[in-house]
Amino acid sequence: MKFKKGDWVHSVRVGSKGQFVGEVVDISEGEYVVRDGERKRWLRAEGELSPAKKESKAA
Repeated sequence: MKFKKGDWVHSVRVGSKGQFVGEVVDISEGEYVVRDGERKRWLRAEGELSPAKKESKAA
């Protein structure tokens, strides 16, 4: 696996799937569960992700 829990990743746009920056929170059946800044969860394959800088949390 290329990423581990706690890594920040950038998702690429694939078809109708939007792009976002988020944190890997789990790995399920070979795909990554990523939580974005709006606390939404997304399921993405390794090929759809690239490393990203950690987002700072705005107060």
